[in-house]
Amino acid sequence: ELAGAMLPVLLGLLVVWATMDLARLGARRGPEARRRASGVALAAGLLVALLPQAVASSRFGRPDHHVAEALSMLLLAGWALRAPARSRGRGAALRFEAAGAAATAFACWMFTGGPLYVALAAGLLALRAIRSPRPALVGSGAPGLLGGAAASALLAAPALRQHGRLLSFQLPSLLQPLLVCGAAGTVALGVAAARRLPRAGPAARAAALAAAVLAAGAALALAWPAAAAELAGGVRGWLLRRDPWLATIDEFQPLFGQGRGPVAALDYFFGAPGIAAPALLVAGGLWSSRRTGGRGRGLALLSAALFGLTLIQSRFGRVFAPFLA
Repeated sequence: ELAGAMLPVLLGLLVVWATMDLARLGARRGPEARRRASGVALAAGLLVALLPQAVASSRFGRPDHHVAEALSMLLLAGWALRAPARSRGRGAALRFEAAGAAATAFACWMFTGGPLYVALAAGLLALRAIRSPRPALVGSGAPGLLGGAAASALLAAPALRQHGRLLSFQLPSLLQPLLVCGAAGTVALGVAAARRLPRAGPAARAAALAAAVLAAGAALALAWPAAAAELAGGVRGWLLRRDPWLATIDEFQPLFGQGRGPVAALDYFFGAPGIAAPALLVAGGLWSSRRTGGRGRGLALLSAALFGLTLIQSRFGRVFAPFLA
């Protein structure tokens, strides 16, 4: 019982560490930035340890998956933003893929909605691929995502034997590994688009990638309609709150839809820093982009996406809190 009560606290400490690491990554460019990056990391760690949403999900004796969700998104973000340059060699690329497989498997193991967080990280990797001159497949993130999908399928096997549902957005099943495979395929298609269109700009490559993803998704939906139906049910029932039971739960309500005004809602969930959250996202994103280029823009995009999810459902505020810090 004591170990179970301590687990959220230990995971919360790991969230603080991962937040500091991500802040350092977003602030540091070259050895001359080490001192400033350390200051930014300490400030972010202190903030995330005090924000109401982060504290609520990591209290002693409150075992829940929310703090593990936050940790998994931080690990995925740190992984995606550390994608190695091709010049660093095959060893760095292989280490990167192994780290991605571990982060992906952890995200899907902790939460059946984990593929949503994997998709955010995969989106960054796909953008990186179409902006690279001639990206390599190993080091792009696609093999790591496939490895994570395989590991998550193995981890879901005991639950599958118990409930017997091959595909389910509510329970550990083969749907989660299948969605991660889709994320891996998206990154791989981004690599293919960049290599097949070496003279095209990022916009043309993005259009080619979007067309390929839509075609592959349509083909899969026709070939496996049960998977498409379960995915659509998850989007409607869970993310958009069409499920009658989920629609009655407070944490599934919109951030500004619980009888509080915008300022009061931001203050309630995130404390004083939350009131300035929209401005902080813009200012922090611009500052980090100037200091670290693509890494800063990637961090800003992830933060904005998580804030958007929080507007849809306040439960995502627990995952957004470290990024706000």
